[in-house]
Amino acid sequence: MIGMDRYQIIPVTFFVSLFLLCSIGAFLLYVPAMSWIAVSVILLGMALVFLLGVIAGGRRIRIARLKHASEWRKLIPKRAA
Repeated sequence: MIGMDRYQIIPVTFFVSLFLLCSIGAFLLYVPAMSWIAVSVILLGMALVFLLGVIAGGRRIRIARLKHASEWRKLIPKRAA
């Protein structure tokens, strides 16, 4: 098999993402207008949004496949008179 196995991809992905996070943090600390607290809040927010995307992307969405238009009409709520 050419390439990497699954057990090798996970640690490599972790280290690449850690390197990216650290290099973004170093760049933001280089900007003199930002304190280390602001940089840590930005990096924490980026990590949490990424984690939220991983959690949301891991879930399957089931789509109801309806064969006829009358089945769609059953799903529409009735209006109160």
